[in-house]
Amino acid sequence: MMGKNSDEHNKGKEPKTTKDQSKMVIGRKASYFNYLKIKGDEMKQQKIVEKMDTKKEIVDMWQQLDATHKAKYEPKRPSTNASNKSCLKIATRRSLKDVNDTINVLSDEKKAAIQEMGFVSLLKMKCGKLSHSMCRFLVDKLNPSESSILLHGKTLKISVDDFVLIMGVKDGGEEVDFTGSMDEQQIVKVRNSFLVGKKLLKNKELKQIIVGTEEAGDFFKVGFAMFAICTLLCPTTFVYVNLKYLLPLRDSKAISRKNWASYSFQFLLDSVRSLKENNQVYIGGCLLFLQLFYLDAIAHDSLLVDRSVLPLTVWGKYRPKK
Repeated sequence: MMGKNSDEHNKGKEPKTTKDQSKMVIGRKASYFNYLKIKGDEMKQQKIVEKMDTKKEIVDMWQQLDATHKAKYEPKRPSTNASNKSCLKIATRRSLKDVNDTINVLSDEKKAAIQEMGFVSLLKMKCGKLSHSMCRFLVDKLNPSESSILLHGKTLKISVDDFVLIMGVKDGGEEVDFTGSMDEQQIVKVRNSFLVGKKLLKNKELKQIIVGTEEAGDFFKVGFAMFAICTLLCPTTFVYVNLKYLLPLRDSKAISRKNWASYSFQFLLDSVRSLKENNQVYIGGCLLFLQLFYLDAIAHDSLLVDRSVLPLTVWGKYRPKK
């Protein structure tokens, strides 16, 4: 009788949530809101936040993540253990080797177009790997507010001029301007050409597009510029292409006139600042520049590297161990 009455009493009621289950639900909600915050901050950092569609875009990306990737955004308590801090690794979503391999398979016509856009140094890139431990060390030593870095007891000023000397990407004189609307007819047409019916475009899908397109015309130039920005110069934690870059890229003939060095350098400083202030795991920005800056400034004497050659093009054979 007891069992029967108990069943009738509980009929129609939701089963009680255990303490462990409650923690799991809270953890999922916390990771979701942490994801929203991190991505929102990244978009603000890139100065490309636009109305309510920004949040919808972030929500769409969250829904497409699997459980493993979602778990990575659960808030982490800052460690007070100095030894643990030194063991932290910066996780990035970009493979330099993949970027390098993609550029190498392009036709001569496409490579000529890349040179015309002002990205000629990328054609000669030799670096295929980031050392996460070295990048962690360099990020810890970088002071984004002072634009300086402390290396082996010496404080070195670091500027956009260093970015130009290391990466070979230059300023053309015009700001990277995100004014305008994504609803402009020209922007909508180009965006739809890349999306082909999809809501979002992954970096690997953009790679396939620029490799697969036959001509080296305006469509290729805009696509490659977005690929270079999103995977090398200003990478973020997104696995998706930020199509709001179509705004400053709307005129393919003006790509070489944009201040890509200044934009990329400031993007790195803002990324490091955000990492330190928000205790993030993932970091955006051109960490390759930091690694090459360190090797060029500190290690070149012992390795006898020719200082007259662009660092981006010579450090491939001195690949640091992870």
